[in-house]
Amino acid sequence: MAILYWLSFLLFIACIGYVSKRLSKPSLTEWLINSFVLFIGSVIPVGFILSAIDQTANTFSWIVGNYVAIGLHYLFWSFILPVQEVFSIRSVIRNRWRTFCLWSKELSLYLRFIFTTLFGTLLIVSVANLALVLFTAPNEWDSMTGHLNRVIRYIQNGTMAHFGGANWNMDTYPKSPTTIQIYSYLISGKIENAMKLLHYLSYWITVVAVFGMAQRIGRNLSASFFCAVC
Repeated sequence: MAILYWLSFLLFIACIGYVSKRLSKPSLTEWLINSFVLFIGSVIPVGFILSAIDQTANTFSWIVGNYVAIGLHYLFWSFILPVQEVFSIRSVIRNRWRTFCLWSKELSLYLRFIFTTLFGTLLIVSVANLALVLFTAPNEWDSMTGHLNRVIRYIQNGTMAHFGGANWNMDTYPKSPTTIQIYSYLISGKIENAMKLLHYLSYWITVVAVFGMAQRIGRNLSASFFCAVC
């Protein structure tokens, strides 16, 4: 059954990428950010709807609900936005890679040292964080005392109805991230480490967003990379 869940999840991600491509300009940064927004913009509303009908713990309800949500996104945004230029994600990635190679070759020795150090640090931090996500159970203080307790309670009850907790996280923290944690846990076949993927993904989307904003403002590739990695 877990294999079926994973296949449905991968298909959902493919649908998100397709819809995002219809909404985005030929920009890898814009496509990635739109994909992330479509993902959370599908999972969070579905989570609240499933909670209202006591289906929070039903994985198949999540699967169907998210497909319906991304379909509605496609219809809604296609209706209110003009038709965007058709492009291939692969060609955009190849183009951006060629641009990155040309940029790196034109750097001075000093800048090459600076950026090598920065990118190397980013790589080490990212690999270390990914290892923590994949090989350690959620063990940070706020999860152990608040977030995980809410996820467990909501799944056990089949709804996200309020319950009085012993920690402020349980009572006051927004439920929207919790919907994504519940979905990640259920769709992965109840792998608890999957609940931490939201934070890791958000980390990278922040890097991409900073790069995109700096690039749109300054049109300087070196400055954009510097802002992003910092």
